[in-house]
Amino acid sequence: MLFGLNLCFAQVEFPKNDDGKIAYSSVIIVDSTKSGEELYKSAKEFFSTNLPNFQRSNSEKNFQGSNLWLGTTKKNAEQVDALYRNDTPITLSEKEDKKIISRIVNKYTGGTMGCLRILYFEYDVILNFKAGRYKYEATNFRYTHYNQATMKQSQIYGMNDSGVCNSKNTLDNLLKCEKCKNEFRKMYEYIDSDTRKLLEEMNTFIKERKSDNDRW
Repeated sequence: MLFGLNLCFAQVEFPKNDDGKIAYSSVIIVDSTKSGEELYKSAKEFFSTNLPNFQRSNSEKNFQGSNLWLGTTKKNAEQVDALYRNDTPITLSEKEDKKIISRIVNKYTGGTMGCLRILYFEYDVILNFKAGRYKYEATNFRYTHYNQATMKQSQIYGMNDSGVCNSKNTLDNLLKCEKCKNEFRKMYEYIDSDTRKLLEEMNTFIKERKSDNDRW
């Protein structure tokens, strides 16, 4: 019985780099005939098309207009959503160095009660390319938490917006928050699985994209 309880609240073990920072990274070996420039172009195309890939969410809920007496309005929610629009995911593109940095936004909607309401996660995917291979790293995970009633930035737990459960910080820091463990577990599981899903989609696209000469 005690074992089952520990299992229920087991926290996701996020991968980390040598500095102890959350980071998903790998070196991907592809067709040796593909140049670094060709792989660079493939990745750039991935991050320049199908923009919903980089504006992700676990739910379409926003509690919009459901509790007007609490101050929630559709306009409040839309204004906050607009702050995190990700119409241009590529933040750095260096053709000569064959390097790309892209920003991903992921909105997590919790419940109407409890600690976690609405969080906007952002992170970077950094890619470097060489002939026949490339390296990626998804890192710099950060979040901002909003109260669903007012759509204003608010602490996750407690009366003061400070400490490890505050309204805005890094995911590395948030892992230290010991409150509402079941809610956090579900959120961490989503962030981990969805990040891996995005990276898998990216790798599949880069590896399977045909060269320009073979596309027409």
